[in-house]
Amino acid sequence: MSSKYYNFVAYTDAIGRSKVGHLELDSNTIIPLSFASGTAVSSVYEIIETNSTFSLVPSTFESRIPLDLVNLSAPFTGRDILAVGKNYYDHAKEFNSSGFDSSDKVDIPSHPVIFTKRFSSIVPSGAEIYAHPEFTHTLDFEGEVGVVIGKPAYRVDEEHAMDYVWGYTIINDATARERQRDHKQFFIGKSADTLCPMGPITVPKEYLPEYLQLRTTVNGQQRQSDSTKNLIFSIPTLIKVLSSGMTLQPGDVIATGTPAGVGIGLNPPVYLKPGDLVEISVTGLGTLSNKVSELAAAKKPVLHGRTPTLVTPDLFKIGSKYLYFEDMGRQDAQYTVVCVHGLGCTGQYFSGLVDAAGFLDKYRVILLDLEGFGRSLTFPESKPSIQSYAEDVYGIITNLGITKNVYMIGFSMGCGITEIFAAIYPEIVSKIVLLAPLQYPSPPAVAKMTLDMAAEVRKYGMQAVGNRMVAISTAEESRARDPLIGMYIRTMLKMTNIEGFAKGCQALASEITIPRDKIIAATLVVTGSEDQWPPIEEVRQVISNYTKTEPELAVIAGSGHFHLLEQFQATVDVVAGFL
Repeated sequence: MSSKYYNFVAYTDAIGRSKVGHLELDSNTIIPLSFASGTAVSSVYEIIETNSTFSLVPSTFESRIPLDLVNLSAPFTGRDILAVGKNYYDHAKEFNSSGFDSSDKVDIPSHPVIFTKRFSSIVPSGAEIYAHPEFTHTLDFEGEVGVVIGKPAYRVDEEHAMDYVWGYTIINDATARERQRDHKQFFIGKSADTLCPMGPITVPKEYLPEYLQLRTTVNGQQRQSDSTKNLIFSIPTLIKVLSSGMTLQPGDVIATGTPAGVGIGLNPPVYLKPGDLVEISVTGLGTLSNKVSELAAAKKPVLHGRTPTLVTPDLFKIGSKYLYFEDMGRQDAQYTVVCVHGLGCTGQYFSGLVDAAGFLDKYRVILLDLEGFGRSLTFPESKPSIQSYAEDVYGIITNLGITKNVYMIGFSMGCGITEIFAAIYPEIVSKIVLLAPLQYPSPPAVAKMTLDMAAEVRKYGMQAVGNRMVAISTAEESRARDPLIGMYIRTMLKMTNIEGFAKGCQALASEITIPRDKIIAATLVVTGSEDQWPPIEEVRQVISNYTKTEPELAVIAGSGHFHLLEQFQATVDVVAGFL
């Protein structure tokens, strides 16, 4: 099989998504790639693990991109590099005579010299190699061919070893020589940050010759030139040795060793210094190019952190978060309606209200998804709170240039967020509508039930709470009259991110007091005659905490907690009349 697209280059696009494309080496242009399904390729690991090397196609929704307009990534990150020392005859001799070789006392090793490079040392082509002036004074380069494993390899013999090779890439096995010598084993001297430039591309073996020619220059002067044909231990031998007791995994990279010509091979030795440009070219793999950082301008290296793989074009980066919102209606309107949903919902919960009340003809309307709900992302370390949700709302509307004349509509958990927002930013909010407001802090029994739900969905999934939420949150009359209400709530919950829901439960159960005495916006409180979360008596107690405004109270007859599902038109009339 064959394909026109095989110079695989990894990069991140303008909104931080990891992508893979085909790099046209003659024009330095990237063709973004997709699987045959149309899904964009996000990593080379995906290509290897799905056996899609020969079936990738150009993206139908992205155009060609000049290489200098993207943030280039190394083709493989997140795993330590398996590396081989003293694997070219002349280099083995120059290294053994350099005084830095603590691995052996002979020129030619009897067995492959195996070590690893820490994954945090990996940087892409074009990134700076940090000189580490407080760590080393003997920084050196090593141009190498990297072999990429294509399928699990365990106890593989030499005869079949090449069947396990997927392709190749270029590696600069940069080294702090005195650390390599003093620590006896190579790991410390090989693993400092930025000491493993890799790329710019990776290519399947089918598109490359059997042996690859490597050439390294420093500041344009040739320092290395050799072929993988001259390896002491061939690639099949290396795979046999490495797989003899451990399983090599698809996407593992083996740095096969460097030819003669490194800095310690010169007399006297010549080490890399700030400003030096190291370029390593390999047959069919382009040129890996990295400059040593100037001491005066050197910055702490940026390590490879988590990339938000679920980031999509419709998400907006607000601070450190990726949030979804819809900006609709009249952009020239005097007032903006901002809708804040409740636990297990999304901004779409308000779409019927917006349409039926004619808001799009009167106002600018923002429907948003809170962190972890709907389209908005949440990351494992993030611990949202009612306050942080309110700050996210602030980030969204100020990002849109909205600083006054806001009407906020909150539902359930969204009521607390709306109240905190109105208390903190009174100059922004003119009116607030609270649909089914909750008590803060939650009564102990309610807080326990909410935390139990968080634990339950994490253990069993969202289906564990669907029926219960319908039963406790809607009026029996509503369920009997319209079974679609229960179906809607169950469907909405099943589509909710488990962690987003669980974190929302934790936010609700936390000790928080709403500063209602600081709210000056005109306020409408809407509750249902059958709502038990909380019942009407407790809603009146909530209203009593307002001291600077007198909230209006509207009771929707025959409704539980979900007014817009149970008594739609009555709720629309009340809200539209107030605004």
